[in-house]
Amino acid sequence: MVLLSKILLTTICGVLSVWCIKKLIFAWYEFCDLWQAKKHPENFFHTEGVVFNKKTKKLEESSRPILP
Repeated sequence: MVLLSKILLTTICGVLSVWCIKKLIFAWYEFCDLWQAKKHPENFFHTEGVVFNKKTKKLEESSRPILP
């Protein structure tokens, strides 16, 4: 019984650590993309949509970069 609980606890901790590492890697990847987009905005594609500006209450072109 003790051995079974140790195996179960080890499995749960392993799955949890793999999930956390996966989240950390994807967050770092997105952070690097945002950093590069801020550093070199001309290299990233931009959306061609229209957005509503809440301050001016007018429709304007959206110029947000398309990132993963």
